[in-house]
Amino acid sequence: MEAMFRVWTVFFQYQRKHYNKLPLMFLSDVFYWFSTNHPILQTLTESIHVFNNYYIENFHSSLRQQIHGSNMADQIIQEAQIIDQMHGNNSFMNVFAESHNIRYSARQLEYLEKCTTLFLLKLFTDVYRNLGGSKIISFDEHTKPKKYEFPILKTENEIDILPMAWNTSHIPHNDRCCDLEDCIDSCEVGLVLICGHAYHYECFFFKLESQCQYCIDYLSRGIKKNCKAFQKTLESLDKKAKAQDLNKQEATEDIESDDNTSDENFF
Repeated sequence: MEAMFRVWTVFFQYQRKHYNKLPLMFLSDVFYWFSTNHPILQTLTESIHVFNNYYIENFHSSLRQQIHGSNMADQIIQEAQIIDQMHGNNSFMNVFAESHNIRYSARQLEYLEKCTTLFLLKLFTDVYRNLGGSKIISFDEHTKPKKYEFPILKTENEIDILPMAWNTSHIPHNDRCCDLEDCIDSCEVGLVLICGHAYHYECFFFKLESQCQYCIDYLSRGIKKNCKAFQKTLESLDKKAKAQDLNKQEATEDIESDDNTSDENFF
């Protein structure tokens, strides 16, 4: 469950449509199974490794490579059948994908190590000298996420690629060591969490009880927002299904009415 929640946080932060809802649906099912002591819990516990969606996703990716947007349903089905029949055929790999056994001498490895060291040293030196130099270049809270300019990397990126702290309503401070709002001690060194927020040891362990409240609030709002959106989708589908059933019923009644009228005219 912890792994599934971590997967959801990635989909949520990167704003992946549908994927930011499906893990929540699975977790909801698991919580329900726990509350009712459902037999499927034992199946999941003993055979979780069997629940693997890789083969479906891999087949779907292969199919998408072979079809076009203009293909009809019959053409897609036919292409899927061909891919399925060729499953396990390694002739293409044997002809075009020869195996490589790359070997480097000790001198070459030493040279690569030095090049990597120099590159990283220059990169982090430039980053340190440019602290505070990154800036927001576009921001529209109603449509698009914030976009930042990174001068050292010579690129522009949306905020969702940054650690989670920069996606919350309380982004990390550059001029103090502790991000807790009511903390007045800005001199004592503390710790930086993986989310990007930094706190004094006393603030984190005692005032926040070893939890980053800003990130918890951010994730909690995301869970409520996506659950509400998913529930709305289900209600919409239910309304459509009921409307279709009603239309079918009315059409059936109209046919029966026409049949009765024809019978009366006949006699």
